[in-house]
Amino acid sequence: MTARAWILAARPQTLPASLAPVAVGTALAHAAGGARGGPAFAAMAGALLLQIASNLANDVFDHEKGADGPDRLGPPRAVACGLLRPRAVRCALFLVLGAAMAVGAYLTLVAGWKVVALGLLAMACAVAYTGGPVPLGYHGLGDLLVLLFFGFAAVCGTAFVQLGRVARGARLEYTFLVALAFAVPAAAAAAQRAPLVALPLLTAPWAAALVRDVWRLDGRALNPILPATARLLLVTSFLLAAGIAL
Repeated sequence: MTARAWILAARPQTLPASLAPVAVGTALAHAAGGARGGPAFAAMAGALLLQIASNLANDVFDHEKGADGPDRLGPPRAVACGLLRPRAVRCALFLVLGAAMAVGAYLTLVAGWKVVALGLLAMACAVAYTGGPVPLGYHGLGDLLVLLFFGFAAVCGTAFVQLGRVARGARLEYTFLVALAFAVPAAAAAAQRAPLVALPLLTAPWAAALVRDVWRLDGRALNPILPATARLLLVTSFLLAAGIAL
């Protein structure tokens, strides 16, 4: 029963979600001619460990915060059902995070210090999803975290530890998302016959310049693109808000 309880707490049915982006990232590395078995396997192990850590944290913290009460409709949880003690699950959580740090240490040797920042952030979010004073999952940020860490971070991170750089797909993704950000208000303005909703299109030349730079520049020269994109987001959002209000 104890072994089955730990399996229940680890939630093996969720683990494919952590393997899928690693597979995509490795495929990108292979397409770029730089797939490497060791880093690919380590990325897979790290993703699995972080997923298990998140599941353990969710099991114990949801119980302690009262989210897993007697009226729960979802699958049974180990701590809430009394199968495991909260202290034991907390200890297991720290052990799993320790194992993830060991994998991260290897990937740092392979790919450099940038892996440290990504790994520490992923570990913090795995716990903060339902733990800590401000549980992110309880404040409507759960889907965003999944998009960030099972999408961008996992795919790009897997490619990076094998190639030493982010694959060309990141440029395609940036271009697509920028184009989508302008297509939405344009479509809404046309559908609602509200031309002011299309005000964000005024920043299209600015966005086009950023997309051009993303494709033209490499390495550290790309660093200014991040704050410039944040400024574009702010201005475009204000124009959209003004268009909707007016």
